[in-house]
Amino acid sequence: MVEEYVTAARAAGFEEVRLIHGRGRGIQRGIVQAALERHPLVVEFYDAPESHLGATVAILRGAGPATG
Repeated sequence: MVEEYVTAARAAGFEEVRLIHGRGRGIQRGIVQAALERHPLVVEFYDAPESHLGATVAILRGAGPATG
């Protein structure tokens, strides 16, 4: 699901996305961040500071959708 969301967001022209996974025990956070780490469109990611570990921000490659 994370992979599809990132790919669709990039295709729509987004350069940054916020994935909300909740705080809990950190299991979902780990799953989301592991998927982001493997995704070829993700340049970097970090915990959203205002969410207290409840969301992750991902910075995506490129300046917008490809146009021809």
